[in-house]
Amino acid sequence: MKNPASCFDLAYLSANGEKKNIAELAAVARNIGSRSAIVHCADIKLLREALDFERDKNPHSVMAEIVIDFPDGAGGDETKLFQARSAALFKADGADIVINLRWVKDKNSSMLLREFRAVAQYFKESKAIIQLPYLWQFQRDDIGWLLELLVEGGVKYVKDWTTRSDNFTEKVPVDDDTRIAYLEYISEYIAKHSLPLKKKIAGKVTPENARRFLDAGADVLGIGYGKAFAVQKALMGS
Repeated sequence: MKNPASCFDLAYLSANGEKKNIAELAAVARNIGSRSAIVHCADIKLLREALDFERDKNPHSVMAEIVIDFPDGAGGDETKLFQARSAALFKADGADIVINLRWVKDKNSSMLLREFRAVAQYFKESKAIIQLPYLWQFQRDDIGWLLELLVEGGVKYVKDWTTRSDNFTEKVPVDDDTRIAYLEYISEYIAKHSLPLKKKIAGKVTPENARRFLDAGADVLGIGYGKAFAVQKALMGS
């Protein structure tokens, strides 16, 4: 059986974390064979060192990735460019870019493309966090337009959200059924239009719902590293 953890992006994005947490993240990622480990931009040096340390003990293929302009995406293309360039210096393998919802609301494709390309030039693969709970509630008709723009901007993955619903001024539902509905929607759109995009579902992924997300079309699951073993075990038994 294929190791289900090979589709896990393990994250550590707490504001009050310590160096030991980055080391733990790297160790768990290596132990379960996850796709990647993800941290804030300022922690990429620590993560790179921790993953290299783990590789010296036992070879692995875990990638070191960062979140960019997290969590609101409002820093503009200069912020995204600076963070991508800084992370690339420490050999980051990829990045999850938070989009600026203002540009989506205004249908400002040129600004969105500038931000996507500012990051994509540094990494073979980048993901765009498009805040799907908000778009699903208030701008559903624009989702297809945005997916096609991601491809034009060199983005390889679409990721649903940052897990922080309090970032929005309006209340948005983030229950499992809603997330399954919008995941199925984008999966169908991507297939119908033959878009070269993979799909990542992140945040609030649990042993109880992980299989549902994969069955609905998710290619990658974003998981806090503390839950990684439990989710892996649940998927192996499902």
